[in-house]
Amino acid sequence: MIESLEIGDIHNLITKSSADKNYVDKAKKDYDSQQAFVKILQNNITKKLDYRKKIIDSLIEKSTDLNSSITYHFPVVNIENFDNTTFILNITKNSSDKNSIAKVITIPFKNRGGFKLDFSTGFLVTGLNNETYKIVKSDVSNKIQIKQDNADRNKFNTGIALLAHAYGRKFNYINPGISTGVSMNFNTQSINYLAGLSMLVGEDQRFILSAGAIFGKSKTLVDYYITNTDYSETELPLSSDVPLIDKAKASWFVGITYNLGLAGGQKTLNFK
Repeated sequence: MIESLEIGDIHNLITKSSADKNYVDKAKKDYDSQQAFVKILQNNITKKLDYRKKIIDSLIEKSTDLNSSITYHFPVVNIENFDNTTFILNITKNSSDKNSIAKVITIPFKNRGGFKLDFSTGFLVTGLNNETYKIVKSDVSNKIQIKQDNADRNKFNTGIALLAHAYGRKFNYINPGISTGVSMNFNTQSINYLAGLSMLVGEDQRFILSAGAIFGKSKTLVDYYITNTDYSETELPLSSDVPLIDKAKASWFVGITYNLGLAGGQKTLNFK
């Protein structure tokens, strides 16, 4: 509109001052200078708009990359029974080229809930041990007796154990469970069987406190003989060994074991 007004003024000046050639030349120069000014102004405005558009596009792209509300949909996957799992999402722009990775998102998380079975090994203390006896002379002449060695009555044994723990992953650091396993008794050199309750402390690597019953064999006096009972020397010589047999017995155990845990799981999913 401004340009049209200026052109109208020039034509009026030319019409009214046709006799004055110098005045006409001056008017034409004003017209040319105004036209040049308008072109410069238009170019500046166009450049500023283009520059502003580039800035806006760049901000939109950055805000899209940083926008945490973007939702990625992917199919349901099975999670192995690990304590920790890490998803690595490789987002590609070109569906035909899997190597053209535009963005990599790593999502680590801790598995919760469900049933889990862990194994641990460590040391235990148990009341299962071999009974000890001795043959002594009786107060009655030519008679002997078998007496239990009271010094060993309160003795306990130690050993190593391998335990399996079944528990539900309900709490973060402490979870109760049930345990079964086997142990090697250091003193009796025998294999025993364990069953009891456990308290698992930790997440990936755990210390486990267990207590319960232990079942195994221990040496005890044969059923024919009774302690503190008189026997003739011909039936049981003083120099003979105490007649012992292996019997199945049960007792208590307390143990502390260590579980290294399973390695973390990792799944790689590609998104286009």
